[in-house]
Amino acid sequence: MDANPRQTLGARIRQRRTEAHLTLAQLRAKLQIHGLDRGISVQHLSEVERGGTWPSAALVRALDEVLGAGSELLDLLRNAKVPVHRTSSDDALVVTAHLFFPLFLAEAPECPVSNSVASDHVPRLGILSATDHATVHCFPFGVAVLHEQFDLTVSHLGEVAHWRRQQIERGCSATAAHLEELGVPFEVLDHDPYCFTAFVFRAVPWGDAETLDRATQVMAMPGVLLSGQMNTDDDLARRAEVLLMDRSMPITDVADFSHTGSHYGAATWAAVALMPLADAPDTDIVHALIDLEIQLQGFWCYASNVAAGRVDVGSYDPNFLRKVLAKLHCPSATEHTAVRRLREALVRTSRITELVDSAVTAAREAERI
Repeated sequence: MDANPRQTLGARIRQRRTEAHLTLAQLRAKLQIHGLDRGISVQHLSEVERGGTWPSAALVRALDEVLGAGSELLDLLRNAKVPVHRTSSDDALVVTAHLFFPLFLAEAPECPVSNSVASDHVPRLGILSATDHATVHCFPFGVAVLHEQFDLTVSHLGEVAHWRRQQIERGCSATAAHLEELGVPFEVLDHDPYCFTAFVFRAVPWGDAETLDRATQVMAMPGVLLSGQMNTDDDLARRAEVLLMDRSMPITDVADFSHTGSHYGAATWAAVALMPLADAPDTDIVHALIDLEIQLQGFWCYASNVAAGRVDVGSYDPNFLRKVLAKLHCPSATEHTAVRRLREALVRTSRITELVDSAVTAAREAERI
């Protein structure tokens, strides 16, 4: 598998910042003076430097100026970023898979506290640790969310679905194993650990809009690729081809968050699929997806444990649950339309509203005992 071009760009940004003797916080301050007011949190800049997400073109232009890099970083972005409509020489699919493993703990692990950012709907502490492909995000109400990402090169969508099924089996152990490896003391209270998946297409062998849209829908409901007797790779390949071509077979319960000129997007209870378009505007829809899912899965995990009666809510009581839910539903004045559509689709398909209703009921009943 080729080196991750995001990591190449991120490493060069980090090298330029280090040579300028700037911390991430100092770089953020300089970017603010330069006129940027979005997408410049220390957390996001750190994610960019690790190669975890693509920086927007606006951010890279500003970094070139602030770090005195001429047009080096913008040229790297243009040359490295893989346009989604590129057809690879062997007609392979290139997909970045994002896995989210939330875990409810007796108390939140100690971690550096990060500054809240405008996109925060759920209060959070910060990042406990990060590697090239894994980051642990901590929330004050005792939830840790492990976010992993993998670049997959496959010959058909069925391979991604099969790989996902194998990863889901790690839902009960992934975050705990990562915390143990870090030497972090913790006590698990979670009643039902799980894994949520999101897929970002990087290169595809199709060119027509209908197939691109259909592929996104299919990948948002990957279980349909594994139905029946899928015993061999040929079975999976045939199933994937049938689902792509036969649009009379509906993919149910899909919330579409596609945005003209930006991306195709589909969300379901099972997964999220995103296909950014080549030469799309600067809106960093991939980062928005990751950021929203980390917050949403952390909050979902906490609410599900409250609903199951696993926690003494304390200060994170029914009022807290309602306030966070209201933030998740409410657009901000500066929210891009593409991000608004994404947020609304994720919130609706997560069933978080119904879960919070159950959690509030359980918490109030516990208070009366």
